[in-house]
Amino acid sequence: MMTVKVTKKQLAHCREVAAAAIRFIAGRDGKYILKKWNCSTTSYTLYNNMPTLVLKVNGKQHQGWVFVSLEEGKNGYVVSLLNEDHTLKRAVVDVEKETVRQVLMDNI
Repeated sequence: MMTVKVTKKQLAHCREVAAAAIRFIAGRDGKYILKKWNCSTTSYTLYNNMPTLVLKVNGKQHQGWVFVSLEEGKNGYVVSLLNEDHTLKRAVVDVEKETVRQVLMDNI
């Protein structure tokens, strides 16, 4: 895995994006949806130069990492499913904020 130097400002922005993503993913169900996916880790990072929410899940359809990245230029999201070794399994691009949760539910 490649290491990239991230500024404090970039990291703070990633944290804000991740917090917002958790709010609209969890929705009214709160943390129930994260427990349903057996989510053991929530974090944030820059992934492919995009602020990203990082989830480690053990769902029925996917076991591994889920990255929810904000494409700021397009104002949409990229949902990336990665295997345990961080190799890309599947990516869904141009996902609208309102449909991120459904994309996750359909794939985890």
